[in-house]
Amino acid sequence: MSSVRMIVRPSARLSRSSVIQSTPVLTRALHTSTVRYDFFSWLKDRKKSKKEPVKSTKEVISEIESGKDIVEKNENVSTIELIPENFIGTFDKNRNVIPLDTVPFNRWLNADKITTEAALNKVILDSYNETFGTHLTDITDNTLGDAFTDIIQKFTFTKFLQIKSGFILSDYQFTILACPKSFREYYLKEFVSGKSLRFKESEPNAIHLDGNSFKAPNIRVIEDIPAKDVRIKYKRLVNEVNNLENKITEDAIENAKQL
Repeated sequence: MSSVRMIVRPSARLSRSSVIQSTPVLTRALHTSTVRYDFFSWLKDRKKSKKEPVKSTKEVISEIESGKDIVEKNENVSTIELIPENFIGTFDKNRNVIPLDTVPFNRWLNADKITTEAALNKVILDSYNETFGTHLTDITDNTLGDAFTDIIQKFTFTKFLQIKSGFILSDYQFTILACPKSFREYYLKEFVSGKSLRFKESEPNAIHLDGNSFKAPNIRVIEDIPAKDVRIKYKRLVNEVNNLENKITEDAIENAKQL
């Protein structure tokens, strides 16, 4: 900071010439700018930052299976208890509670699905008798080959057939099948044979072959192997290979010790 000294003579007016500036006035402009960081500064700050240890996958899975709370709570976070005093207004707790015992679930399909031809024959006869009020007892009766003349009777027969058999029939098959005998043939081919249980939505047009698909003696169809059996066999083979490799390693170590 510069200082100014003034000399005033007695009995004289203060004039511009009487002010003597002993030292010149010095000024300095101060400028500020933002700090510019370079790439090395970023690396240095990154090294200084606190790194949280990363848990392995096995540790996370074991903690989840054991029921341990792996979420670390922050002490600075304030929580509110779920008590009535912390809620504004009133709410009927029973408002969204659905009494499942009073809900009329329509379980119209039989849980026990038919698996044999004899069971299917009984279902066909019972469905036909309940629809037309008859008392047929033989599946080879010619009446079962007559086409339906009333759409309501056909629908009623099909409904009884689905309820008793446990299998749902598509609208397309309901339309093209004309008589009870044709329904029986379709159920034998699609359901009793187990074909519907092998159906996959990812492969809707897949063709399932079995030993009866070809009559030639030189054609042999290998049956489908369940995925569970494949996994068990693969695991057994892997264990055998591992045991064999361990035995070879142990024999090599023993031979090296003897040398």
